[in-house]
Amino acid sequence: MNQIAILPRLLGSLMYLPVEHETNQAILSQLSAIQDCFPWESTDDVAQLIAKLEATKADLDEYAYSVLFEGQGEMVAPPWGSVYQDKENIVMGDSTGDFDLFLTRYGIELTSKVEPNDQYGLMLWAMAALLEDGQEEAVVILLEQHLLTWAYRYLELLAGNQTSEFYATLAQLNTLFLQHLEHHMELTPKQVQLYK
Repeated sequence: MNQIAILPRLLGSLMYLPVEHETNQAILSQLSAIQDCFPWESTDDVAQLIAKLEATKADLDEYAYSVLFEGQGEMVAPPWGSVYQDKENIVMGDSTGDFDLFLTRYGIELTSKVEPNDQYGLMLWAMAALLEDGQEEAVVILLEQHLLTWAYRYLELLAGNQTSEFYATLAQLNTLFLQHLEHHMELTPKQVQLYK
């Protein structure tokens, strides 16, 4: 596996699958691996965030996941790109269709469930799949045209949630990851009007 693809796989899992999923249980038992599998710029900041994740992971439960990722009650940080990029804040808006076309073009199938593919964690998995295939040009397109158009706003809202300190910290870690990619890959994200 492409070494740099490991981190989006891990973060994508934590940002998509429920806490009790066996993959996430394995990741949660070895959170320190997150620091070792990527060439972070600010290792001190990452170490502090991982220590905070370790300290708060015991408080994770199905309720926090449901509220933040499934829509139980009012969602402070919906994890779907179209919610931010559509005036009506709808799921499966035009940006979802654009991302679906991108996935089809590169032969990526993310999930067998009937749900929007522009879920943040699923988009990280798409990035990992492209990295594993050595399709770096497609990774640039994914980041510039589809993910970085809305992800920082989403992560800002998730970082401010009052439901789960773990997920708030995880949002900060994801932000550092995306900022690293944007800087080192010299990306120019498409400017999009956000409505949330």
